[in-house]
Amino acid sequence: MKRLVLLAPLMILLSVLPSPLAFAQAGPGQMTGRLLNKSREGGNVAGIPVKLNSYSKTTLQGSLDDKTDGEGKFTFSGLVTEKTYSYQVTLTYQGADYYSDVVWFEEGQSSKSLEIAVYNPTGSDETIKVAASHTIIYVSKEGLLVKEFYLFRNEGDKAFVGKEIGGKKETLRFSVPPGATGLQLGQGLSEGRIAKTDYGFVSNATVVPGDTLVGYSYTLRGSGDYRLARSIAYPVDNVNVLIEDKGVVASSPQLGLQDPIVMKEGRFLLLAGKDFARAAAHEISLRVNPEAGQSSTPGALPVAAAGVAAILSVGAIYLLVRRKEPRLAAGPAAPVETPASERERLLEEVARLDDEFEAGALSEEDYRRVRAQKKAELLRLTGRSLSLESLNQVQGQGQGGPDGVGGSD
Repeated sequence: MKRLVLLAPLMILLSVLPSPLAFAQAGPGQMTGRLLNKSREGGNVAGIPVKLNSYSKTTLQGSLDDKTDGEGKFTFSGLVTEKTYSYQVTLTYQGADYYSDVVWFEEGQSSKSLEIAVYNPTGSDETIKVAASHTIIYVSKEGLLVKEFYLFRNEGDKAFVGKEIGGKKETLRFSVPPGATGLQLGQGLSEGRIAKTDYGFVSNATVVPGDTLVGYSYTLRGSGDYRLARSIAYPVDNVNVLIEDKGVVASSPQLGLQDPIVMKEGRFLLLAGKDFARAAAHEISLRVNPEAGQSSTPGALPVAAAGVAAILSVGAIYLLVRRKEPRLAAGPAAPVETPASERERLLEEVARLDDEFEAGALSEEDYRRVRAQKKAELLRLTGRSLSLESLNQVQGQGQGGPDGVGGSD
C-alpha cells in the first residue's frame, strides 16, 4: 500500500504531461495524401500505417498516425498552419521505409495534398549502377582529406531492399582505405543505417527507383606517395577525381589526366574516365610535395571551360560539395558524427548555401532544390535522434575489398 501511495504523485504528473506522440497544439490545417504503387505489376496499398511528424523550425513537436483506406488514401487534421511549422509523412511498405517531401502551409492556406510513390521490393541489385563517382582530395602537410560522392541510379521499377547477410540487411556497400581515420557520414548516410564490415561499411537504406546521392569522407595521414586502388561493386558511368593542386603529381592507368580547373577553393587536377564494368578496378597514384606548397601546374582553365563538363554534368553533386573544406587537424582522428554533430554540420551547410545564394553564386532553382534536400535531411535527423541516443558510435573503416565502393592498397 505504501508503494502505491508513493507512486501516485508520479502517475498524476505523467498523466498531465503532453504525450510526445501528440501535437502540442491544434490548428485549422488538413493534409490528405495517397500512396501509389508504381511498380509495373502494382500492389495493394490499403491498410498501410502512416505517420505524420510535425516540426516547429527543426524541433520535433509530435506525430499523428493513420491508416490508408482501400484506395491508399489518408488524412490528418488539426494541423498548425503557421510558417514555422513543417510536416513529413513516413511509412513502411513491404519492408521498405519511405519519407515524403517536407511540406508546409503557405499563408492563407489550410489544406495540403501529396502523393507518395511506393514500390514492390527486390533483393537483386541488377538494376543498380553508379551514374557518377565523384571524389575530391584535399592536400595538407598532415595528409589527405578525401571526400567521396556516389550518385546511385536504380533503373528498375522496384525498391532495392538488399539481402540478409549474417543476420543483417545490406543494400549498398562501401569500403574505406586501410589506415584511413575520421570517417564522417554525409549525404544519404546516417549512423542508424550503417554497419561496420571488414572492408568498410554497408548501408541498409532502401534504394528506390531514380537517383540517390550518397557521400562520406575520411583522412589519410602521411606524406610523400599515395596509392588508392578502388573497385566499385556496381557498373559506373563516370568517374571524376579532383585533387587539390599543391605540387601534386597524379596519374592513373584507367583514368585520363584532364586539364586542371579553377574553382572557388583553388586549383584542382582532374582525372576522369567512364563506362566501368561491375567491380572493375581503377587506381590513382599521387606524389605529394612534402611542403604541400602552392600550385605549380600551369595552364589552368576557368571553371566554365569545357574541361569541367564531366563534373558539372552531375550538378547536384557539385552544388552539395561547393564550399571550403576544412584543413586536416593534428591529433587523434575525429569520430563518426553523432546526431548532434551531424545536425550542426547540416545547419552550417544551409547557412553557407544561403550566403552563396545571396552572393549570386547559385540560381534560385538550384538554391531551393538543394536547400529543400538539406532541410529534409535535417528534419529526418531530428526525428531519428530520439532513438539514437543509446547507440554506440560507428567507426566504418577497415580493409578495402572488391565488394565495396572505394578502397586502397
